[in-house]
Amino acid sequence: MSSKPIKRLTAAQINAGVEAAELEYVTALGRVAHSWNHLHEALGSLFAFVLSKPIKTVAPIWYSTNNDRAQREMLRAAIAKSEVLNDSQRKDIIWLLNATDRLANQRNSAIHAPCSFAIHEPTQTIVLHAHFYHGNPRADDLLGKDILKEFAWYRARSETLKQFSHGIGASLNVYSRRPWPERPKLPELGQS
Repeated sequence: MSSKPIKRLTAAQINAGVEAAELEYVTALGRVAHSWNHLHEALGSLFAFVLSKPIKTVAPIWYSTNNDRAQREMLRAAIAKSEVLNDSQRKDIIWLLNATDRLANQRNSAIHAPCSFAIHEPTQTIVLHAHFYHGNPRADDLLGKDILKEFAWYRARSETLKQFSHGIGASLNVYSRRPWPERPKLPELGQS
């Protein structure tokens, strides 16, 4: 039984493949960061609506820390003392914050995990993988996963939470007073 010899990639093919794969990776990573930043901006606006104050008035408080978790804790404290929310609304915003907390770990893994490119020998294709060799726990979180699909999932979840936050804000905004939004179903891995 004979087997075909593997046609090895040239250095130019490897460089072009890595460059193309890297562009896909950094684009997906940038989209995760971008959607996360806009989710937190939406939560900042929600903070103002919960306090029944103009955004410009509470922005110095919200931005007094550059820690996303601390900002979410400020919003939790505001919810607990809010006079404009009923119990059902409080539960929805707490659900939003809890879902954001769970997403934060995934977002942090995306942002902080080192990733590398390698040649998959049997197919001679460039593959992206978590660079786990030195024991980085964030890389361990991504080990064995299709990183681009994971990042698309994180972005979809972030976008869904952002839209829910905007919907809540539009309901609390004295100028728009839209109906309270329904709690969304979060996208599953592989959904967009």
